[in-house]
Amino acid sequence: MNYLNPNDQRGQYARIAILIVLLIILGSLVSDYMQFQLIRAFENGAHFEQEALNSNDNRQLFFVIVQFVSWVIAGIFFLQWFRRAYYNLIMQVTYTDETDSWAIWSWFVPILSLYKPYVIFKELFDKTTEYLRAQGEKVPNAPHLALGLWWFTLTIGRIIENIARVVYKGDTIDSLKMQTILSLVDNMLLIGNGLLLLFVIERYQALEKIFILYPKENNETSNPTSEFETDSNIINPSIDSNSDSE
Repeated sequence: MNYLNPNDQRGQYARIAILIVLLIILGSLVSDYMQFQLIRAFENGAHFEQEALNSNDNRQLFFVIVQFVSWVIAGIFFLQWFRRAYYNLIMQVTYTDETDSWAIWSWFVPILSLYKPYVIFKELFDKTTEYLRAQGEKVPNAPHLALGLWWFTLTIGRIIENIARVVYKGDTIDSLKMQTILSLVDNMLLIGNGLLLLFVIERYQALEKIFILYPKENNETSNPTSEFETDSNIINPSIDSNSDSE
């Protein structure tokens, strides 16, 4: 029998990478608070040696770089898992709204990136749950609230980042103070967002472990909604579609 491609290992890698990102964000949150205290002390008339100011700047720059790199790496692991999950759905149900390529590109296309990834994630939960219940499996309802909160906090975080970058881009002490406050708020949102993402990934993995036990009902030649899985891996061509070992 032809079964769906295993995806549990990719999910585990994604969750580990996200946990590492959360630890880095926590460090960045502490660094932002230290900078905020430094600014408040300066506003109250305190004087600092140039070495102390340089140390603060270097620490902040370190977390900016490390956080960016960790996000990129975690994003790669997440997209590998997300695309395969959608590919498996395509291979099993009669119809899906998108091709598996859109599980990746929906994150990068302007305007569409504001809602399409959420729509695809919701479709994953809804159609997988519907399929399993049709097979007689007793599975819980899709976590729509957690999924919605995850996307909401991610969107608000994007807005805050743009405000900090565009509105408060000056070098004055007031601009630096507002940038720091917005960064504190953004990092707190990101921590909550990351925890929600870990939760929804874990919930879908629980469904997926049952889902892949059923023989594949569609195939690559007869299902036009699949583009990537059989030809190439857009994120990492070296990873074969059967490379997971579970």
